[in-house]
Amino acid sequence: MSEDKAPKDFQLIQDQAEADHLLSEGAKSFASTLIWTKDQQNVIRTHLTLFSRKDSLIWAWTPKNFDLKKFMRELEGPGGVHDCYFSVSLAWANIFFRTAFSGPDSAGLCFHAPERVYKVQRRKDLRYRIPEGHVLKLEFDDPLFPDQKQTKKVFDLSASGVSFLTDPSDKEVFVDGAVLKNVTFTIDLRKIVAHVEIRHSKEVMVQRKPCLKVGLIFKGMRPGDSQKIASYVFEESRKYFLRFI
Repeated sequence: MSEDKAPKDFQLIQDQAEADHLLSEGAKSFASTLIWTKDQQNVIRTHLTLFSRKDSLIWAWTPKNFDLKKFMRELEGPGGVHDCYFSVSLAWANIFFRTAFSGPDSAGLCFHAPERVYKVQRRKDLRYRIPEGHVLKLEFDDPLFPDQKQTKKVFDLSASGVSFLTDPSDKEVFVDGAVLKNVTFTIDLRKIVAHVEIRHSKEVMVQRKPCLKVGLIFKGMRPGDSQKIASYVFEESRKYFLRFI
């Protein structure tokens, strides 16, 4: 996957009416929303509350103990005034956009309506494809030689499963329904240990090279590991999508 090309499931909404409908839906449902800038260390966790196409404005709820002065300082950083980035969770999709802060008022935090809105279809679990140049390794007992370990590069990851790439000649080794033992990988210095089952394996082309993509489903995990993966996937996806907004 090229670093300057957005993933195919990250789509610019071409129809303004559709974009307005999603923004209205988000406001009516009080949709969970994250707001951040490129220079902000902390993400604002809030909700959409109002959207007005007539005024070209959108509002978010002001969180309790929100530090407006700090937020304004971060917006007016060394590089000038920064746009804010949004991730809004709707029932069937996540929408992303960037826009400028208008200011606080009695309705909450007010922003200009975005010019472009992007959407990502929601699955049961958000799946994060590891970008080129980033390496996440998966280790497990070799199915043929249990006293040895195999290490594979992770292709994508979600809270419910993970996939890796291997040589197409391994098709007879990684068969549907087989169990891989002592599967481990590390995210944010936390070692994840899981019991997994092979859900599918199929041949794909990656960077014009034939590979076997092996999809695994988590069947058992230590307490907290699933939540850790979900948090990691969401945060990394948010940062990754930011470069295309």
